[in-house]
Amino acid sequence: MYTLTIKLLSEVSFDATVTAAKSYVADTPCDWLGIPYIPALEIIGGRTLPYADAQISHGLPDGYFGLLQAAKRLNAIVKNAKPHIASFFTAERRNEKNSERIRFLKAGQIFFATLDFPREKFDEMEAFFRDVWHIGIRTKDISGEVECSFKITTNKGAANLSKATDYYALDYTMDIVSPLSVPMPYDSEPATLLYVPGGLIRREICDKAAPNAAFTATNAYIAANGARLFPMPLAMSVVKLSPEQMRYRLAKGKRPKESEQLVTISNAYTRDFEKKTARYTVPGTMRILNKDGKTCDALSPGQTFSGAIYGKDEDLRKLADYIENHRYVMLGSLTGEGYGKVCLKLQGHREKNPPAEILAKEFDLVCLSDTVILNDEGAPVYDAEALKTEIERKLNAPNSLKIIGKYTDAIKDFGLYSGLTGAVRRVIKAGSALRLGVKDEKPINIAPILHTFIGERTADGCGEIAAYPAREGYYRFAKRMAPDKNASSDLSPRELILGEKLISHVLTEMLKKRVKYLAFIDREDYKAHPKAALPTFVLEFLKDEYDPTLPLETMTKWYLEELEENRYEDFD
Repeated sequence: MYTLTIKLLSEVSFDATVTAAKSYVADTPCDWLGIPYIPALEIIGGRTLPYADAQISHGLPDGYFGLLQAAKRLNAIVKNAKPHIASFFTAERRNEKNSERIRFLKAGQIFFATLDFPREKFDEMEAFFRDVWHIGIRTKDISGEVECSFKITTNKGAANLSKATDYYALDYTMDIVSPLSVPMPYDSEPATLLYVPGGLIRREICDKAAPNAAFTATNAYIAANGARLFPMPLAMSVVKLSPEQMRYRLAKGKRPKESEQLVTISNAYTRDFEKKTARYTVPGTMRILNKDGKTCDALSPGQTFSGAIYGKDEDLRKLADYIENHRYVMLGSLTGEGYGKVCLKLQGHREKNPPAEILAKEFDLVCLSDTVILNDEGAPVYDAEALKTEIERKLNAPNSLKIIGKYTDAIKDFGLYSGLTGAVRRVIKAGSALRLGVKDEKPINIAPILHTFIGERTADGCGEIAAYPAREGYYRFAKRMAPDKNASSDLSPRELILGEKLISHVLTEMLKKRVKYLAFIDREDYKAHPKAALPTFVLEFLKDEYDPTLPLETMTKWYLEELEENRYEDFD
């Protein structure tokens, strides 16, 4: 992996696209939070790379993760914070003749992009980017002049794994840095999957670390506090309530009424299936524009996903070292256009320990991913009976279980769309659930299936299941939670400082805007009474509310500037 540093020697802007704001003839693209980026295709600028298959990401501002953390905090507490966040990096200029506007990146900023290509192409690629001295549009006011430098990303060395331990799995998190699109199969809309398929992770990460190893990669799902969430069972119908309603119902112990509408949550993820209150998350998506001018759905940057990779001890050690030395990778269908950059971090490793025995007469089973099951003739089967038979085979207890309750569904196979080996027409859909019981009243040990894989194509994340002793029912209250944030503890001091600068800038801009609103409202009074006293009390109140350290003189200056802009200059 290589890093390209882009220093803006002058103002930079790009031809406006359909994603630009109205009336902008040139604009700077921003993500869903308002943080700008330099598109990968603009960095290349229509030139031909020496290595055609090289992957290059969008250019992101210096201290990106600190800025990202700060921007998410601002968007959580400030209404319409995106324009204020963008103004930290950009400015705009208006043509007085035709009112056309240009928004541009301010000079002096530094952006970073990552590239991936064979080591033997380094000299050619370095020479190519050394000749890149301008990007974007060129006008009499905006030259787009830049300075590019190229370096190999620092090798972080080997992963910290004990030599005396036998590992069987690695846990990791995946921070989405730029929009990641994995097109949903057979969908007429430009939708993306709300997870990163295990097959994609295995091909793009595992096979590069140890090409001849046999890995099993789970789907990477949205995370909370670094922990991987799971698809909610299809059987789980819930009433979505506000926190106040939820507290009232739990305090009063009220049961659902027949007239209440139960809502089945699809595309939702939660950690624990057994709590009374379901706190669930739906991954955030956004629309992006590809090079052909078509809009596509993508997972929004700033979200953290998590997954696990299973394999032999010696292979996992190679994989851990690879991840430590390749923290940034490109995934998805639009990597050739700079999208799909993710940051990988090892979260933990699992040692081989025999599970304790768990006996149950009844237990619930949930498919955590799409499950591929073939009958003895090799044809796909996707009904509840086939799923039960596969569980009996896993428990080495043929014809010992009965179906007490079921809620299963079938879906077209994503692998068929991707051309994967072993793909079939239809599979059991993730979230399918069964209530199983023993036939002879003798408890059975369900420890082997607490969390395991069944069926076909398990190496691609298919067939992941979870089991737990049966409980009372699937009805629960539900509360939607915000997607996980990147952990601030992982940020460098520089990233933290830049994030705090962004917060200070946004709050100051908001205060300035409110002071100018006040002046705009007062303009008629000043026109009639030019010597009227300044609203000092109100200005002090606003100052204390937003920034007590800001001098009152600064706010007074903003107030008077707004009056001047409205041509009320006849005051003392």
